[in-house]
Amino acid sequence: MILIPFLYAIFFLTSVWDPYGDTKELPVAVVNQDQAVKYHGKRFAVGEQLVSNLKKNHKLGWHFVSEKTAKKGLADHKYYTIVTIPKNFSKNATTVTSKHPKKMKLNYNTNDSLNYIAEVISEAGAKQLNTSVREAVTKAYALAMFKQIKTAGEGYDTAAKGAKKLKDGGVTLQSGLKTYTTGVHTLKNGTTELNTKVKAMPAGVKKLADGSSTLKSGLDTLNGSTGTLASGVNQLVDGSGKVTSGLQTMNGKTGTLVAGVNKLTNGSGQVTSGLNQLNGSTGTLASGVSQLTSGSKQVTSGSNQVTDGSKQVTTGLGKLNSNTGTLQTGVVKLADGSKAVQVGVTTYTNGVYQLATGLKTLNSKTGALSSGVTLLNTGSKSLESGVSKYTAGVSKANEGAQAVSSGASTLKSKTGDLSTGVGALAENTGTLNSKVGLLQAGSKQVTDGLNKLAVSATSAEAQQQIASLQTGMKSMEAALTALQTQLAAAKTASANSSQVNSLVSAMATNVNDLTSSSATTTSSSSSSANVTSQINAKIEALKDSQNLTDAQVKALEDSLASVGSSTATSNANTSSATNTAAATALKSNMDKLKAATASTQSSSTADPSQLLDSYKQLEAGVNALITNVNTMSGSLSKLASGSSEVSTGLTALQAGTTQLSTGLNALNSQVPDLVSGVNSLAAGSSKVANGTSALVSNSSDLNSGAATLTKGIGSLNSQVPTLTSAIMQLNNGGQKLNNNSADLVSGTTQVADGTAQLSAQVPTLVSGVQQLFSGSSAVTLGSEQVTSGSGQVTTGLVTLDAQVPTLVSGVQKLASGSSQVTTGLTTLNGQVPALASGVAKLTSGSGQVTTGLVTLQGKVPTLVTGVQKLDSGAGQLNTGLQTLNSSTGTLVSGVQKLSDGADKLDNNSGKLLSGTNKIKNGNATLATSLQSGADTIKSTPLKNDNASMFAAPSKLTHTRYSYVPNYGHALAPYVLSLALYVGAVVFNFAYPIRRMADDDGSPTEWFLSKVTVGTVVAVAMAFVECIALLIAGLKPDHMVEYFVTAIMIALASMFIVMFLSMAFDNPGRFVAMVLLMLQLGGAGGTFPMEITNSFFNAIHPFLPLTYSVMAFRQAITSGWGNGTFASSIGVLALFMVLGLLLLWASMIVLHRLQMQRPADELEEIQAKHAEK
Repeated sequence: MILIPFLYAIFFLTSVWDPYGDTKELPVAVVNQDQAVKYHGKRFAVGEQLVSNLKKNHKLGWHFVSEKTAKKGLADHKYYTIVTIPKNFSKNATTVTSKHPKKMKLNYNTNDSLNYIAEVISEAGAKQLNTSVREAVTKAYALAMFKQIKTAGEGYDTAAKGAKKLKDGGVTLQSGLKTYTTGVHTLKNGTTELNTKVKAMPAGVKKLADGSSTLKSGLDTLNGSTGTLASGVNQLVDGSGKVTSGLQTMNGKTGTLVAGVNKLTNGSGQVTSGLNQLNGSTGTLASGVSQLTSGSKQVTSGSNQVTDGSKQVTTGLGKLNSNTGTLQTGVVKLADGSKAVQVGVTTYTNGVYQLATGLKTLNSKTGALSSGVTLLNTGSKSLESGVSKYTAGVSKANEGAQAVSSGASTLKSKTGDLSTGVGALAENTGTLNSKVGLLQAGSKQVTDGLNKLAVSATSAEAQQQIASLQTGMKSMEAALTALQTQLAAAKTASANSSQVNSLVSAMATNVNDLTSSSATTTSSSSSSANVTSQINAKIEALKDSQNLTDAQVKALEDSLASVGSSTATSNANTSSATNTAAATALKSNMDKLKAATASTQSSSTADPSQLLDSYKQLEAGVNALITNVNTMSGSLSKLASGSSEVSTGLTALQAGTTQLSTGLNALNSQVPDLVSGVNSLAAGSSKVANGTSALVSNSSDLNSGAATLTKGIGSLNSQVPTLTSAIMQLNNGGQKLNNNSADLVSGTTQVADGTAQLSAQVPTLVSGVQQLFSGSSAVTLGSEQVTSGSGQVTTGLVTLDAQVPTLVSGVQKLASGSSQVTTGLTTLNGQVPALASGVAKLTSGSGQVTTGLVTLQGKVPTLVTGVQKLDSGAGQLNTGLQTLNSSTGTLVSGVQKLSDGADKLDNNSGKLLSGTNKIKNGNATLATSLQSGADTIKSTPLKNDNASMFAAPSKLTHTRYSYVPNYGHALAPYVLSLALYVGAVVFNFAYPIRRMADDDGSPTEWFLSKVTVGTVVAVAMAFVECIALLIAGLKPDHMVEYFVTAIMIALASMFIVMFLSMAFDNPGRFVAMVLLMLQLGGAGGTFPMEITNSFFNAIHPFLPLTYSVMAFRQAITSGWGNGTFASSIGVLALFMVLGLLLLWASMIVLHRLQMQRPADELEEIQAKHAEK
């Protein structure tokens, strides 16, 4: 048996040593139905990328199969999960910039009934898979966005090139215009020179006659070309006007261009700055996620501590709830004791009546005087001890009476000392009178204390405190309702909840103190010693049930020990102080309860709805406690009234003792008359002894009294002869005492009534304790749910923490790319002012050209007219040209210069037209490129749906092949099977399997007798366990299969263990325990077998619990199929039959070997024990 703990630990731990480290063996089917699409001109296949990544991922056992194969595998329990990538997966990914983007749905289907933990692992894997899909798609979106930005940048680059061409065209135009003005200047100089030379030629006109015909011909040619010249000038003017208009339009747009480039640069800078800030904060983000993950783990740990503490509170309340019956029984006993007190007081008043009768007899027979005096002293000393101590006085009075009876025979010889004795008696009577005064003062203090306690319990301040407590409870309920969305301070709420429970317990203790105090006061009216012993016994029982410390027990006993003090004053003061202290503590605890509940309003994080229900139950319990306090206040008032009546009786007693003192003084002068009654005294003392013995038997609970009573009675025994003269006055005092007995009886009746009311309120207190226990159980359940949810949050944060480095890398790349964009835009922005300035200058120069050409156009008609006039005057100049003959060289030179200038002007006109065309083409290219970039940006949708698609492109959906509502339903098949097997083992440890009922019976009869008992026990265990779990909340899908499985595994386990016990005795039972330990890890009840130790996978098919777990899972949560259930039941039946056959065979062998135990073995053992 020493090896059992070791085997249990080693087998169980090795089976679950590192299940999450072997998740690569957990089979998960992946079905890729995705179809590739074109995205920005490239092939886009997210499904293929995902499958490629999964082939490199070994965290789960991925199997890439078809949809049909996957469904069949899930139904046949080959796969735990199916991950399906739909055919529109990639297509939906490309809708991020469309007007209606569509989420990428990634579906995974699980069979929860197959194994609950496998479903949890699969869910985590699916979430991680969804995260990787989001990362890949988001990266593709970012690349596409960067491509669009690059396209826009290329458009701006084209625009810049066009602007450069425009600049070059402007330079060419400017150069051509310079050449044009130079040619015009040269033409002007030649014409001037020609005009000068012509003036010097009048004398040679005649000499030009010969050349007149030639001149006339040239002039005719020139006159014919003037039309062409005029047309060319007109065309030049029109073209120059268009160039100027285009340049002016372009010049007007340069401001817009500059502003747009500035905005673009500023925006890019802001984007870069934001990305840099984001990049700078990624470290903080990673640190924060790590801290959040660590904090979540701490929350989970704290939640576990809260759950443990809540369970401890629930356990404590359960113990308190279990002891409420003891409390109720104690209160009933207290009520019975109060009734016994009432009976005792009645007996006491009867004794007083007998005392009065005896005094009358003593008045006529001095021999009976000793008995009457004894009864008088007994009653006075009982009242002196505060009514609670009178029993001791009765006992001592009995002793004194016996002493009187024994000393009566010697009384005659001591009459000589009667005078001295009577003097001492008078003195002692004075002492008695003073002590009665002290008793009266103590009784008054008791009455005042009870009145104050009753007033404080019913005062406006106490009622206000109770109302404040009720208001605080209501406020706490409202605050808890508002705190249903806050889960930030679970540890503080747990501490406050513990403080509230502690305060409620303290308040219950205060109420018990008050109850005990009132009970003590009641008991003090009759039998303090007996009640004190009962209360001490109850304190010991309370110590065992509530785990009180020795200091707490001593404090309770010390508070009750004052009841047994010898003086009434001390007793009254102690009772009053106890009541006052208990009331003060109750008030203080009420204030602390309000403070604790107020703190709970601001710090509670447990499950709010369940905490609200629990505090409602707490409020009901506190209200019931307040009702009990109010009821107790009424009882205290009645106790105070009864104590007041006792005080009144003590006042009358004091008057009687005063009269007694006076009578004794008179007796001192009448001693000689008493001698004649000595003979009668002996007979009377015998009667007194008999009467006091009867009084003791009727007051068995009166076991303590004043020490001075014995001395007084001893003195009285030697001084009885002196009492004769005071008999009449003593008789009067006895009559007054008898008259006050009615008041004492009335007070004890009121005490009994108050105790009955207190007993009637005990069920309400018990109900409040039960409500507290129920509420604490609900708090414990809510704390466990919080712990489970906190574990899931921690798992999600760990996954998030693992993905943070990828996010940080992406942000860094995005910040780097944005910086490059900003740099390019800044460069472009720096060149825009030069472009605008060049366009402005080009516009100004073009205007000047246009003005010059217009002026030239206006002079062309004058030129044509002049040429015409020159031609008409050619004939006239014919004779004059003869004179010009000598100057023809100069004229030819001037005309040559004119011709050269005209050539230069003509040649440069082509360059001017080419430059103008370049400017036009450059403007067109610039406009087209800018418009293309703007259209590209405008055509991209930027709505909330697109942003949501960009942030979360994929959506994870979960479908279940079967559903397991919670971990209890998941673990129930394993626990049910294990419990029934353990029940079979325990039964066979206790059952004498080898003992035969009949020594002459056959092995078959022996077999049938044992199998019958085992079958009944197994079936009973199965039904009890199944019904108990149904009551606990288990809800099977198939009730018949549920009970059938339980019966089959119970019978199979029973017969296997019976065979081992029968065949091998105690070693066989040890083997049964080893088989139990093997099935702990090999039955597959907790983790999937695929991630369990290989040894347990090897023995898994050969264990009975393997098939009971499978059958129970089908019966409770479905998911395994009727075929699996039928096969599992068949295997269990095979185990059962095999166990029966082996059991029968072993019994036959044992019977042949005579190894069975005889039937009379038990009788022999019993006989040996009887002899001992």
